[in-house]
Amino acid sequence: MVIYTDGSYKDGRIGMGVVIIDREVIREKISQSSCGVDSAEAEILALVIGINLAISRGIKHIYSDAKWLSVYLSGNKKSRKYNLTKLMNEYSRYTGDIIWIPRARNKIADNLARAAVFALNWEKEELIGGQLNVIPMMRPSHFYVGKIDSSIPKHVVNRKNGRWYCTCSKAEDFALLGLHCRHIHAVRLFTHEATAAGELAE
Repeated sequence: MVIYTDGSYKDGRIGMGVVIIDREVIREKISQSSCGVDSAEAEILALVIGINLAISRGIKHIYSDAKWLSVYLSGNKKSRKYNLTKLMNEYSRYTGDIIWIPRARNKIADNLARAAVFALNWEKEELIGGQLNVIPMMRPSHFYVGKIDSSIPKHVVNRKNGRWYCTCSKAEDFALLGLHCRHIHAVRLFTHEATAAGELAE
């Protein structure tokens, strides 16, 4: 088993993503959020979570795309900006390796970290997103969704095998936490109202 960690930051919010993988199978996913100052703080906390998990599970390899952290932990660089006491306390108990990897190889942990940030901004996004226009397409369970004042809806939402999908960039991040983007939310509301009025079959 191995562990991948990553951190994300947006508008005073940080997200930490950690995933345990065993022979290319995801065994456990962690997505946590908090208030913070930047992405580096998120990377530090994600690695702390990862180290704790690794110690408790006997996992000897942790992967992170935060190159500066890997360099710091190797003893080749000092940090004046961040308080790394907590990280170093955990690292001193860990007998395994922390390995740097390119961001492209850390997609799952990255998605979990970003999903945590989006979850914190869920209510805010719903409030500032504005009213959405939902237009049923000719294909069953497919809908165009866009701003109410837009003549050309921007996104397509569809339902397949009991799951909702959206073409917007945030849909996957919300789905990781069992949530829906606001376009899916609008369609679900639309279909509920239409069904209640006898206009649309569920």
